[in-house]
Amino acid sequence: MNTQATLTKISLKLVLALMALAATGVCAGEVGQVRAPVDQPLPEPQSRTGRIGVGTWETQAEFTDIRVEKDGKVLWQSDFKRAPKEWQKVGGTWKVVGRALRQTGNDWGARMLAGDPLWTDYTLSLKARKLGGAQGFLILFQVQGDQEKSWWNLGGWDNVAHGLETPGVDLKFVPGKIELDRWYDIRIEIKGCQIRCYLDGALVQEATRVVTVAAMPPGAVPIARLLEAGGKGDAEAQYALGRHYYKGVGVQRDYTLAALWTRKAANQGLAGAQCNLGAFLLYGQGVPQDQVEAVKWFRKAADQGYGPALSNLGACYEKGQGVRRNYAKGLTCFFKAVDLGIGAAALNLAYCYEVGHGVPKDEAKARAWCRKAADLGEAEGQRKIGDSYSSGNGVPPDYIEAAKWYRKAADQGDGAAMSRIGCFYNEGRGVTRDAPTAYRWLLLAASRGGVDEEANWTLQKLEKELSPAQLLAGRDWVKQWTPDPVMPAMFQPD
Repeated sequence: MNTQATLTKISLKLVLALMALAATGVCAGEVGQVRAPVDQPLPEPQSRTGRIGVGTWETQAEFTDIRVEKDGKVLWQSDFKRAPKEWQKVGGTWKVVGRALRQTGNDWGARMLAGDPLWTDYTLSLKARKLGGAQGFLILFQVQGDQEKSWWNLGGWDNVAHGLETPGVDLKFVPGKIELDRWYDIRIEIKGCQIRCYLDGALVQEATRVVTVAAMPPGAVPIARLLEAGGKGDAEAQYALGRHYYKGVGVQRDYTLAALWTRKAANQGLAGAQCNLGAFLLYGQGVPQDQVEAVKWFRKAADQGYGPALSNLGACYEKGQGVRRNYAKGLTCFFKAVDLGIGAAALNLAYCYEVGHGVPKDEAKARAWCRKAADLGEAEGQRKIGDSYSSGNGVPPDYIEAAKWYRKAADQGDGAAMSRIGCFYNEGRGVTRDAPTAYRWLLLAASRGGVDEEANWTLQKLEKELSPAQLLAGRDWVKQWTPDPVMPAMFQPD
């Protein structure tokens, strides 16, 4: 098909989508079929609500004198006598010691949440002391979900930096570390979209939260309003439309329209859109495959310091896709991306050390970078760490640790990890034996093409052993387990 015909096809699809939405005023497939007039303005930046909390990452610490104030009045403070009722545990091993709340486990992302989800414009103050471990503290604020990352990370990234990680704020770092067995005074002031973070009375970080349509979860802004704003040239709305059409949220999935809207945002300089457009071009999704052009867009986003684009650009250099293969340039990109918290780049470094691309082969360093990728939330890295503990490759065999890492990867949709954790539940290896749970994970793995011969045999055996009610419950669970597809913003070496 020639270029003009392709453009005509794209234009026709867009016109039909706009006509359908204009005629109904409804976003097909949105939760609750919410009606929204297209002339309603897009949301303006506003103060965010949410609870407070404390936490650690592979570190032991204790917290005390936790207080929330607003306009000079105390909204809430805890003496921990009512800790089980006031606090919600999200991982970790917590106990009250005197007037302090202490976390003694080595979990990553161990947290305790408290307070009113409707609180806004408040000051959170507390004292914290590190008791052991490799990191520092997580001080949570304006948390709207128990799995949401909205915190000031003190002594993070192996205790070399403080970072403000919260929706609507580009990740901000400053050098810093948390010393062992020293009490720190911590204060976070929130006023409107302004966030100020103090350590021992000194202002260490501040930021202004930007509430944009692209920062909102898919479905938060009706498609009709995004189409209106995107048609008027709003880059954030165009970027959001690209994500909606790619994921099929509120509209029928359409890679051609996803790429079209993403390109519009990319042409306006939006780094995330530039990275995603590069991925569309690299894979040939919604556009003709063009690896050279893909590299150009990755480089545009990377020049803005966008971590996923740096990782992708490094992988292009490592594989020789769209550019002449250059291991040294690839490694440089990977290291920079890891510094920005990109797990895929750490996994790429693990691969380079495993096979000796640009560096001497080093299995120990490969495992270390794989662990780094796992800590940064990369599912493949988590599964590989689980494999190491399961087989005793480079670490003492530990089925409990293996099960923990398999579950983390499985929860993110890794089919092979689903298969492994299913077998573990069937055998009671590292977890309490639970045949119905084993069946659910193995059935889900099979639906995603993640079962090997052993897992397939186990699945067939469980189908004969479980009751009809248990089998039906397992199938219903699998039907409901539908995580969002991931934008093709990162890829790994072969």
